[in-house]
Amino acid sequence: MTKIEQIIDEIDREYLYIETASVRQPAKSMRVDGTCAVFFNEHAFESVKERLVVLAHEFSHCKTGSFYNVYSPFDVREKHEYRADKMAAYKLIPLDRLVAALDGADNSVYDLAELFGVTESFMYRALAIYERELIKLIEK
Repeated sequence: MTKIEQIIDEIDREYLYIETASVRQPAKSMRVDGTCAVFFNEHAFESVKERLVVLAHEFSHCKTGSFYNVYSPFDVREKHEYRADKMAAYKLIPLDRLVAALDGADNSVYDLAELFGVTESFMYRALAIYERELIKLIEK
């Protein structure tokens, strides 16, 4: 089972909805009547890696309840995006596997992205998230 199939299976098990449809943006999650739905345009992606990252990110919005109102001046979009990215990073790039990949190796971000099957830009975000969370732990 591919990573994408695993995430779709988890969405189904969680009684969330995933719809493949043409939407203005490549992917979008929204909450309707207490239910989370992910609208997903399969043809809007340049690669399988990009599709995986976007699906995991949007699913993470649902799992963490990280929704924002684009019309509200009081909602902090970056906070919700960070929470979704953080959960997606933990799901796609588990810390134990990342540490093992880095242990004694001289891996580039490109090599790590290839290893985990994600885009380079997401690999950079994931590394930044792990660094930030580690700093928080050290400061406690």
